[in-house]
Amino acid sequence: MIKKQGFVAILDILGFADRVARDAEVGGLDKYIDTVVNLADPYKSLGTILFSDTVVLYTFDDELHSFRDIVSLVSRLSFSLLMEEVPLRGAIAHGLFARSEQQVHGTVIAGRPIIEAHYYEAQLQWIGVMLAPSVLRAVPDLAKQTPVQGPNPNEAQEVYCERVSLAARIQQCSKIPVASTPGAPVGWLEGFAVVPISAGARTPEELKKSISTLLWKLRSLKPLAPEPRSQDKYQNSIVWLQELHLRWIRDLK
Repeated sequence: MIKKQGFVAILDILGFADRVARDAEVGGLDKYIDTVVNLADPYKSLGTILFSDTVVLYTFDDELHSFRDIVSLVSRLSFSLLMEEVPLRGAIAHGLFARSEQQVHGTVIAGRPIIEAHYYEAQLQWIGVMLAPSVLRAVPDLAKQTPVQGPNPNEAQEVYCERVSLAARIQQCSKIPVASTPGAPVGWLEGFAVVPISAGARTPEELKKSISTLLWKLRSLKPLAPEPRSQDKYQNSIVWLQELHLRWIRDLK
């Protein structure tokens, strides 16, 4: 077992059992697997584990570039899977974990960040991915890294686009919806969440279009959810992303 400090994302595919029951040819499952594998492949600083309705991503260290890579992949995955009508929720945590890779037994990871990420993922009442408190402690200047605003004086357009496309993938959220147990009343956490953005979005216009497309997809999938609580998860995401979209329309130039 190799012990490493790093970041771990636990992502859960919502409505997975219903999808399996409806998809006799498992074609939809092939799309889900292919999307994860194809998007994860370029990220050599990350490890990936797929198990049924769960995707586990982990970094090999806790350097800033590794954190940005896992956020980038989670952002792209969230967007691409939703476009395939595969909604997910999840959490990213940080800490010491043990990793073992063997050809016979596959990859095994265990440790506090896996437990923490699963703890928050299981409580989320929306379509989305939050950052657990351990990440906020490990990257304490997130608020300074994530403002999405117009260009600085004399800032080259290419530099500006790179800066905002990086910052846009993590945004503050004052009301992350959670429930401690199934059926419990919904409460609210203040923190940061990953914004689903398409892989190619870099310019301000592309970022705004990406959010607009995401909102359209969430609105179209919401009526298909089988019960009020499931539809509420879509609505909670829509409310937050609408606020972001309006702010980006105002600030991104």
